[in-house]
Amino acid sequence: MDTKKILVAYYSRTGITKTVSNKIRQLLNCDIEEIIDTKNRKGILGYISAGYSALKGSLTEIIEPKFDPSDYDIIIIGTPVWAGRISNAVRTYISKNAGKIKNIMVFCTQSGEGKNKVCNDIKEYYGREPLAALTITGKQMKDGSYQNELAKFIEASK
Repeated sequence: MDTKKILVAYYSRTGITKTVSNKIRQLLNCDIEEIIDTKNRKGILGYISAGYSALKGSLTEIIEPKFDPSDYDIIIIGTPVWAGRISNAVRTYISKNAGKIKNIMVFCTQSGEGKNKVCNDIKEYYGREPLAALTITGKQMKDGSYQNELAKFIEASK
């Protein structure tokens, strides 16, 4: 059986996406990379700025990743949903590394229940559809019901 080399790369403003990323890392026993935005997005002003920047589709400055995406068979991207879009840090990461990423999967965390454009954003910057996509709501995080969907999502990496 051929074991795929997987990296979880995520950005988390509040810690929710980080929690899911760590769960995936544990389940797959894979490497993990936090995407670090150099812009301070904490507090209410950071929240407003994040939503506005996401709507504009702008890039940001991120700290150089320690892992090279070209070393992995699959990159699992984790992002919060801001104004229905991917976070600026994830948009920047994908934009800078699209040519190095062999296969991509994406999960997003969001407060609301509405549709988002995360997969469209991924496709725009990566150039292809993700192998799998998962949206986890705040309600699912609180009651733990996201775990069944997460198990199905992880199966797509095998």
